[in-house]
Amino acid sequence: MEFICEPEVRRNPSGEIQWVKVRWTEAREITEWAIEGLGDNLFYFGPIAFGLSMLPAVAFQMAGFAVAGGVIMIASMALAILLWRRLPRMSGRERVLVFTRDGKMRAPLGLSAGRLPNGESRHPHTGIQSIEARHLVKPGPAATTTYTHGVVAFYSSGAMNQLAEWLTPEQAHLLAVVLMSGVKELHDDLTASPGQRREGSNRRRIVD
Repeated sequence: MEFICEPEVRRNPSGEIQWVKVRWTEAREITEWAIEGLGDNLFYFGPIAFGLSMLPAVAFQMAGFAVAGGVIMIASMALAILLWRRLPRMSGRERVLVFTRDGKMRAPLGLSAGRLPNGESRHPHTGIQSIEARHLVKPGPAATTTYTHGVVAFYSSGAMNQLAEWLTPEQAHLLAVVLMSGVKELHDDLTASPGQRREGSNRRRIVD
């Protein structure tokens, strides 16, 4: 899956932050599993089809069967390789979180744990104390998935909010850092004086 994590900050003419938005993608694990399985089956189907086509070709001296079997083998193996090469670049499921100046946290595309009523969390983001990567899924002995982590927000009230899942440990860590940085920037702006706000808006930040 191609992972995307993009923060965006919108300010008004006076330099106040209006909202902080973070867009990211989560894995479509079932889709990836289906594509990978289809590729495996196609890769092995080609040689089997070619072997079966050789039976009438040899028994009845019909070369056309061998040619058809060879074409099927090449085509199926080529399609399998194409699917495998496309898999890492497959787009994930898009998620968006918007933290607004009035304290609201909106998820217009829903969260991995489910859609929010009116696309809005009942917990104000001003109560967020930390946003952390968490190990949510423990794969079985035969599982090969790496999408075992998610991101959880912890509030001063003791509440928790699962914001993301179906991520690798590295992706979950990056998303948690970006989300927490955005929330902290907005919280700092809410308590900043006009002079501090102008200084902060002129500061260039680079996220590598």
